[in-house]
Amino acid sequence: MAILKCPQCGNKVSDKAEKCPHCGKMVSDFLALENSYQEAINIFQSNSSTSADMMKAKTIFIQLKNYKNSNELIAQCDEKIDELNYQKAIRILKNNSSKSTDLLNAKAIFTQLGSYKDSNELTEKCDEAIAELPFKESYNQANNLVSEAKSLYDTSVKENIAKAISKLEQAEKSFTQLNKYRNSIEKVAECQAKIHTYQEKIGKLDKTEQAEKHRKNIIVICASISVIVIATITLTVNVIIPSIKYNNAVAMLENGQYDEAITAFTDLGNYKDSINKITETQNAKTEFEKNQKYDSANKLFEEKKYDEAITAFTDLGDYKDSSTKIIEIKYLQANKLVDEKRYGEAIIAFTELGYYKDSSTKIIEIKYLQANKLVDEKRYGEAIIAFTELGYYKDSKQKHDESILNLQKTFSISTGYRYTVGLKADGTVVAAGDNEYGQCDVSGWKDIIAVSAGYYHTVGLKKDGTVVATGYNGDVSGWKDIIAVSAGWKHTVGLKKDGTVVATGNNYDGRCDVSGWKDIIAVSAGYYH
Repeated sequence: MAILKCPQCGNKVSDKAEKCPHCGKMVSDFLALENSYQEAINIFQSNSSTSADMMKAKTIFIQLKNYKNSNELIAQCDEKIDELNYQKAIRILKNNSSKSTDLLNAKAIFTQLGSYKDSNELTEKCDEAIAELPFKESYNQANNLVSEAKSLYDTSVKENIAKAISKLEQAEKSFTQLNKYRNSIEKVAECQAKIHTYQEKIGKLDKTEQAEKHRKNIIVICASISVIVIATITLTVNVIIPSIKYNNAVAMLENGQYDEAITAFTDLGNYKDSINKITETQNAKTEFEKNQKYDSANKLFEEKKYDEAITAFTDLGDYKDSSTKIIEIKYLQANKLVDEKRYGEAIIAFTELGYYKDSSTKIIEIKYLQANKLVDEKRYGEAIIAFTELGYYKDSKQKHDESILNLQKTFSISTGYRYTVGLKADGTVVAAGDNEYGQCDVSGWKDIIAVSAGYYHTVGLKKDGTVVATGYNGDVSGWKDIIAVSAGWKHTVGLKKDGTVVATGNNYDGRCDVSGWKDIIAVSAGYYH
């Protein structure tokens, strides 16, 4: 047994009592208030709460009105929501992201925060970071070229040094275009100096090579006199004939006759670079086949055969922009699901796309469309929960309030056994008729959005998804996330927002055996069922 403080008169009362002995207020009323208050406090004090969690806590405090310090905590919830959003945007900015979508998300948050802390200044920093992205990428690429040139130069091979000079010239051009970005001007001078040094190195290597060549020529001339007779005999057999075969094989390669070219180069054995040519031909054949598959995949894409195109691009792996094409196709498929109003599948598709284009924004918009569809289908209980999760997106708050009013209108009157219950527009309840079991004791109910009269008891659904009951009924005090209720003969059934069902009360005929039910959209309690 616990001792509670009556919110109406301030006196102490046992939680086992039906009414406050001092003022007559129903104990169940302030037990429900206290439960809601504690739920919101737990969310508010949790270090792991998100901005959406904090919005839920705020909504509960608003519903509680003047209960305890709820009004003070509403403002503190707003402060925490702002701080959570602020820290999220700060993390994006500090991560030094190279993705414009991340920086745009951070900017949107700072813009929404307005004058909170230094949000206005950080909005400008986001703009600066976004504007700097193309310069930053070009700068990094130019530096990579300089590093690659250094590695080639260190090999001391003339051909590699020539390649290094080409890379430095590309880097110099990039730094020149960057102008005063960072130390680009100094980098231009550095590239020019290295080009000069590398060119001098090639000059030295040329001189060494020429001297070596001259020495070898003398040796060759001397040797040629002694072998000229043998060379004449072997020339035709070992040079001319293989040369003709080699040239034919090269022609086959250039004409795309890859299998024939591979056979010809194999027959030549070690002649010239025939072994390397075999590898070159095999690579050319592979490239040709991949390019054909890539063209076929693109054709499927253009014909909007998206599933077949995804399979084709997936088989190509990292070839060209195949992975990018797959993401682009999935994005189009997700948009098509939205057009077809297959909202659940569309949300899954956009979630898998992560931050690609406006996928995260699309998810919120789809949830908004889903909520409106629930309103069109007059599923107001589910619509209330959906608009609550959307917070202040577009006119979600207004739609939330309208759905509550519509739900109240839908379930405004319910008749039981020799008594009637009515739901008023302000969320209170009235009752008249037989009150032998207390089934008409509803005067203290508040924030009710639906009522159901049974045989000897009455059930009310509150805005926050909890349930109250009076009369000959089972225990509903622990019910949460309820969107519809129905009272039967000595038993009550509740539909939860996840499509499952709960029941309490007399279960003589198994009328409460609903624990395994799933994907339910409506419930009704009868006499024995």
